[in-house]
Amino acid sequence: SFDCLSERRNTSNRTTCLQQKSNNREIDVDTKIYGVQWIKQLPISSSEHGTPGSSSGSSTPWFVFGSTSDNVKMLTSSLTDRGLVLSQLDSASGMLLVVDCCEKVSCDDTMNLEKAIYGCLKLVVESCRLFVQSPGIKRVCVVCYDISNAGVFWKSITALIRCFRAEVASSLDVLTICGRPSLDMHAAVASVLMSSPWSEFEYLWLSSSLYFPRLIHHLSHSIPARASLCKDTRPVVVTGGLGSLGLLVAEWLCMQGATHIVLLSRSVNARLARVRSLRIKFPAVSIEVQAVDVTNMRELASYWDTLGEVSGVFHLAGVIHENEILSIDFDLEVC
Repeated sequence: SFDCLSERRNTSNRTTCLQQKSNNREIDVDTKIYGVQWIKQLPISSSEHGTPGSSSGSSTPWFVFGSTSDNVKMLTSSLTDRGLVLSQLDSASGMLLVVDCCEKVSCDDTMNLEKAIYGCLKLVVESCRLFVQSPGIKRVCVVCYDISNAGVFWKSITALIRCFRAEVASSLDVLTICGRPSLDMHAAVASVLMSSPWSEFEYLWLSSSLYFPRLIHHLSHSIPARASLCKDTRPVVVTGGLGSLGLLVAEWLCMQGATHIVLLSRSVNARLARVRSLRIKFPAVSIEVQAVDVTNMRELASYWDTLGEVSGVFHLAGVIHENEILSIDFDLEVC
């Protein structure tokens, strides 16, 4: 996944190629760590705009739906002022879903924030079904307005749309544009919608400009660690510690000078050979493995009471439940 950048033009997030499955057997693959570089989009020239009579560009009839806030009204007004044709669904060849997260809840209210994110994601999933059920639709654009400091809404929505884009790549062009709403952003959205073909399929509106992401490869030893984390004699806890990502982080911590690492896992029988190899490779590091299910609050609390103070926690536990976006029973699977 791509991480959100704050008010900087470039940022990096570490994502990992974990495992491949073949014939019900896990195969370890070379693990690489990537970062994301956000590149400023050059102004879209008039030559890239669609020509009259084409199936894209300014002649594309767009059906706008989703949120009904003042921000959305300003966007639709800006689109029509710039020559885009807005129409009903039955005569449209492009669909513009607008998800306005600005008026949801305060990011300090964790419980209501989760409900708001859930509501936005459910809207996107239901809209994805509408996209594929509309035979005349060839282009889809999802605009997400987000003013939260952490970008929690647009990160969740963008990740969902990435999966959907991969599922329908042969039949639909799917674009996302996220950022804080403004007149300049609305003008940028109009310019992108009028361009043909789309040169990118993901944008972030930041500091009055559009940015698109590029993956760049990092060597794991080149990623700096906080000195207080790895030089501390207190243990560093890694949940999901026997998974591919957990073992990768454990090795990185060893390389950064950690002296005591605790790997928590529901089962300690799997992949102990990897742990033994780490102990051989880093004999000065105490690598402890504990059978703890972090989804069981009582079990976790009981163990935590015996652990004492820790230097830090890497929460990497998780369960993979694969499904296509269009097949998700959102209320059943996401709740």
